[in-house]
Parts: sequence; C-alpha cells; structure tokens
Amino acid sequence: MFVISFIVLSFGLLAVSLVRLALTSRRSKLSPPGPPTLPIIGNLHQIPTAKAYLQFLQWPKTYGPIVSLKLGSQDLIVLNSAAAVRE
Repeated sequence: MFVISFIVLSFGLLAVSLVRLALTSRRSKLSPPGPPTLPIIGNLHQIPTAKAYLQFLQWPKTYGPIVSLKLGSQDLIVLNSAAAVRE
C-alpha cells in the first residue's frame, strides 16, 4: 500500500512540475515577437558565444525592430533601431 501511494504521489508531483515548467518557459502574449524558446534555458542556445552581434542583427529581419528573448527565467527586450528606442 505504501509503495502504491508513493508512486501515485511521485507521478502527481512530476505532472505538476512539468505543467509549471511549461507555463513559466513561455513568452507572454503581451511580449514582442521573438524566436521560439526551450524550457528552462529559453533562447540561450541560440546566442553564439563568439560574434553574438551577428545573431542580434538577424533577428530584426525576422521579428521586427523590437525582439523579445528569454534567457533562462529572465525576459530580455532588444531594441534594434533608434525609432524603437524613442517609441
């Protein structure tokens, strides 16, 4: 009986953890557009360690002058034009 209770409790905690992880790794509907994210790491895998500015120059061509990124649990908004900064 103890083993079955332990298994049910473990699966319940796992399910709650996965749902919470999925909800926190998403970009908010109010955020500007940006590249797709992965759970936990967000967009960290898409930023190269060398010459990262080249990637930051490519994203505005796809997503516009204001780009939203997730770096782990932190949200980052990148402004790619003087007009976007003034706005």
